[in-house]
Amino acid sequence: MHRSIRLALPAVAAASALVLTGCGDDSEPPFGVGAEDIQMPDDSDLPDVPDPDVPDEEDVPDLPDFDEGDLGNGDAEGGYDGSWYVDPNDTGGSHNLDFVGSGVTFYEDLGAEGDVCHGTLTADTFTFTECSEFGTETWADMSATTVLNDDGTMTVVWESGLEETYTKLF
Repeated sequence: MHRSIRLALPAVAAASALVLTGCGDDSEPPFGVGAEDIQMPDDSDLPDVPDPDVPDEEDVPDLPDFDEGDLGNGDAEGGYDGSWYVDPNDTGGSHNLDFVGSGVTFYEDLGAEGDVCHGTLTADTFTFTECSEFGTETWADMSATTVLNDDGTMTVVWESGLEETYTKLF
């Protein structure tokens, strides 16, 4: 008797699954909803969507004149923009200057005495407007003059007289 129930239960479960899913009879769609019951609206049933507020060409003001000198890119190909290092083989311990447009950021080094200064570049001179001290000594030079050399390096002469040659890495 137990054997016959064990064999009957899987057959009943399979038949129930077929009945519930609608398998075996293709005449009626599942759940009573067929493709003919779904109606897509035509264009007349769609709501009006206003056009985006785009001004006419004569209403758009002209852009101001752009002076490429504001970028501080100097005379050499590639200009100042990028990251410059005194020792490109020791980027963590080297002085680093990052130029983006007319902005400049100086990193004394990435170690314990690594002050960070921010400022602006105008022509061939940059001036720091703020410095954050990291370590025991504050970076004293707040400005420097630069020369982009023909060999792709940059010479920086700090206001204290310290002269350094930087190499552009990125």
